[in-house]
Amino acid sequence: MNRRTFLTQTAAAALALPASRAFAAAPAKPVFNAVQIHPFSFYDEGPERVLDLLQETAGINALLVYSHLYGADQGVPLEVLAHDHPGYTPVAPSARRYRRVWARHGAGAFDGQLLRHPVAERDVEYAHKNVFADLAPLCRKRGMKLMGRILEPRGSAYDGVITNWAAASSVDITGQPRRNACWNNPDYRAFWQTTVADTFRHNPLEGFMLGAERTGPLYRLIAEGEPPSCFCPHCQARMKAKGVDEARLRAGYAALNEWIQSMRRETKRPADGALVTFLRLVMRHPEVLVWEREWALALEEAMAALARSIKAVKPDALVGRHIDHQQTSWDIFYRAAVSYGEMATTVDFLKPVVYHDIAAPRVNRWLLGEFGKSLLADLSQAQTLDLYYAVFGLDASREPALAAMMNGGFTPDYVYRETKRCVDGVAGKARVFPGIGFDIPFHRKDAPPRPHPSDPAVLAEAVKQTFRAGADGIVVCREYQEMRVPNLRAIGAVLRELGKI
Repeated sequence: MNRRTFLTQTAAAALALPASRAFAAAPAKPVFNAVQIHPFSFYDEGPERVLDLLQETAGINALLVYSHLYGADQGVPLEVLAHDHPGYTPVAPSARRYRRVWARHGAGAFDGQLLRHPVAERDVEYAHKNVFADLAPLCRKRGMKLMGRILEPRGSAYDGVITNWAAASSVDITGQPRRNACWNNPDYRAFWQTTVADTFRHNPLEGFMLGAERTGPLYRLIAEGEPPSCFCPHCQARMKAKGVDEARLRAGYAALNEWIQSMRRETKRPADGALVTFLRLVMRHPEVLVWEREWALALEEAMAALARSIKAVKPDALVGRHIDHQQTSWDIFYRAAVSYGEMATTVDFLKPVVYHDIAAPRVNRWLLGEFGKSLLADLSQAQTLDLYYAVFGLDASREPALAAMMNGGFTPDYVYRETKRCVDGVAGKARVFPGIGFDIPFHRKDAPPRPHPSDPAVLAEAVKQTFRAGADGIVVCREYQEMRVPNLRAIGAVLRELGKI
């Protein structure tokens, strides 16, 4: 089915919905319509110019601005940035010196803490700007909600940036530190709880979105070949408290690790097949699955503690959770470990990533390409793709075939199905603001270039499908600096057509 046929049929189906499902009905008040944006973008282009552009094109009524710029993708190539923002010519990210901490913190806020943010960022761009104080009156004038956001730092690159970062590292089965910090580490949890609470004490924010782009140890072993973790003292204590036999867990991980690494090296089919061999190993070592669930629960506990820390300072703050693309759309272990209903009990809203435009290349790379080296080695990539569509509840007749995975995106039907899954799972316990992504690069060195920019007509249909699925609003993604003006206009046009803003 080509794009024009799909859009025509989808529009016809929407018109056939019963009155109770007619998503074009005007709401009692404008829906939440936020944009993700780096703090430096306001000073690159001028704060009022940016706000006017966002409001006049996409009808944006809320800002999600990094308070601490750690986990953001700052290394994108110059060519993937938007070059049509009026009066501004982008600068190559590699030539810039980015500021890490944009929120104002109180003196002594981190006294007694093991981990600390950098405090002397003088030789960076916009070192003395107070972004939230600068934006607050401008937002009030325009009726826009001002909110912060954090993406958790990842990787050893933060050694020397965040004081004592390495002390919070996860530890793998071989005793080596891994790239991510451990959420079972009380110093790491305390660091972020202090961070968000103090951010609300000293910055004029109305809400916040938390984000930790994480996958569990079993998924990372299969998809990346990373030795299983975590065996830091805090995780060992959790294992004991939860009745997980550490020795049996280590034995199970060792057996899986040995088999998966040998499969990744040789891709030799076992006598009983790859999937049967995998199931045999986890049946003999069920602690592997038990710990995958406990690992996910530790992250949930940490996110809940952060939300409580914010609410303790500002009870009416709108607090939400960013759920990244792998967690929403292809990590089957994470999907099994924690439901949307469980996530919804601790925050005001969930933002599931439903980036239709980039979903196909990402699934191709991290699921088809990697799972086929071990767990799904019995199947061809085409068979694996069919299995993925069936298991994840997507319509294979609408979504791209294998040959098109690197050159096109998923359809708005994917956006509908993933949004509805979240809405149904949440069951009214929290609001759902799907992340609608566009103009997102797939800039891995081993990947061919993909068409750019996004198609405004497909983007508009994707927005429509979120509301058909029952969403309470949207978050415009990935980052403002990548967003082309025609696509911003397409979002605003469809929201106005639906009576949402």
